[in-house]
Amino acid sequence: MFDDLLVPLLLSKHLGKVKGKTRFQKIVFLIQKEAETRRIQASSFGYEIHHYGPYSAELSVTLEKLQSDHLLEEETEMTPSG
Repeated sequence: MFDDLLVPLLLSKHLGKVKGKTRFQKIVFLIQKEAETRRIQASSFGYEIHHYGPYSAELSVTLEKLQSDHLLEEETEMTPSG
């Protein structure tokens, strides 16, 4: 569980602000796949095909936990389409 918390925290620290939950999901997915390719042990969020690309319910729960523990902040902004 501790490793699953580290990946989103390190990613948000390194990238700063990430626009969109979907983009965050995709970035973590790509990092996980690259780690598997290089045979590096990394967090293993279970992904499934979803409307806008790979989606992990486990990652969503982890992000919600980090937000509730005040370790990660989510900002809501109005998009041009409303």
